Amino acid sequence: MKILCINCFIVFLIFDIIAVNPRIDSLENLLKDKMHDTVKIGIMNKLFGEFIVSDFQKALITAQKTNKLAVSINHEKGIAASLNNIGYAYYLLGEKDSALVYYLKAIDFCKKYENYKVLAIAYSNLGNLYSNERNYIKTIENYEKAIAAAQNIKDSTRVATLWGNIGNLYYYQGSYAKALDYYIRAQKIREKLGDKKGIANVLCNIGNIYDSQDNYNKALEYYKEALLIMEQLKNRRGISGILSNIGEIYFSRNEYEKALEYFSGALDTAKRAKEYDIVATALNNIGRIYEASSKFDEAYNYYFKTLKIQDSIGYITGTVSTWNSIGNI
Repeated sequence: MKILCINCFIVFLIFDIIAVNPRIDSLENLLKDKMHDTVKIGIMNKLFGEFIVSDFQKALITAQKTNKLAVSINHEKGIAASLNNIGYAYYLLGEKDSALVYYLKAIDFCKKYENYKVLAIAYSNLGNLYSNERNYIKTIENYEKAIAAAQNIKDSTRVATLWGNIGNLYYYQGSYAKALDYYIRAQKIREKLGDKKGIANVLCNIGNIYDSQDNYNKALEYYKEALLIMEQLKNRRGISGILSNIGEIYFSRNEYEKALEYFSGALDTAKRAKEYDIVATALNNIGRIYEASSKFDEAYNYYFKTLKIQDSIGYITGTVSTWNSIGNI
């Protein structure tokens, strides 16, 4: 299974949940002090950013309170951000209909007051919602609107990210020429920005296109160029993902020893980085090698190791796939 270097751009990134967050305590204590309402809105937005990585319900409540305060003093930026954040919290809570309502409210408000920064984010999030529903036409439509808003404020990073995401969507659909076109657009911006990680991600995704077209030499060329950059950046997740992809090429060529070398490298790197989704992928890939080599005991061993990781991270789709692999032996 190839690993796609996905370019996500959501308002707040999701990290591992932690039991105690001293920053939350600090922000909540600050809110007890007397202060101007505009300052309070800023602190509440920061508090939302902390809750959104650990407690979606508290994030929603915080965003709703922020919106109420912002409306009461007609704080335009606060209203725009809080409407989008309410939508995002609902999205993470699995309440997609409510998320849609608030994203659209944020979009209408931002259009009225020409807040292109939040407008771009809201359109991006709306696109992500439709992507999750596999409605790629509406996803691309909203990403393109997000790009137009981002271009209005010369937000090149967001434009590159969204072009990369559109490229990913075309890749998923097997429209490789269109995917390549958008990847190249993204790459040009990443190069202008000097964004090495972004460049490596695009190179990896271009490699995926050539891999999917069985042009393995060209794919290896792009993978190895991307790998070199990720190694320079010491980005273990990127390194492990690209090693997995290179291993896939050798597996496709029935060069199992070479494939095992790269899959094992991906496994070791992912373990050190605690990137458990890639750990599971690497274990599964090693199992596939042993299965293809008729070493079924070893294959079983690695497949069950894969299941253990997949269960621990709640990767249901992967679990089903692994059980199918076990059943096919």
